[in-house]
Amino acid sequence: MNTRTEKPSHRFRPGLQPFVIYALLLILLGASIALTGLTSGAPIVSLHLALAAALAALIAGFYMNLREAGARMRVFALAGLMWLAFMLVIIPVDWLTR
Repeated sequence: MNTRTEKPSHRFRPGLQPFVIYALLLILLGASIALTGLTSGAPIVSLHLALAAALAALIAGFYMNLREAGARMRVFALAGLMWLAFMLVIIPVDWLTR
């Protein structure tokens, strides 16, 4: 039996970092809301998608601890994104072919 106490790898690290990430998320959210007032077009849509990708990357990297996760956890996170992309492609195709 192992009598050694092991520290969890995903423990909470107090400090300023969670608040900075939260502030960045709020700034990106505000930028996304500010862009909704502009006229629609390809550049605006690409900016919205870039902001959404930045928001998702911040959440996945810092709040889901994917930066410190092992390879298996990263593979499963990418598999989830793959399935999401697959569903986002299949649903409009199904709708357009009916």
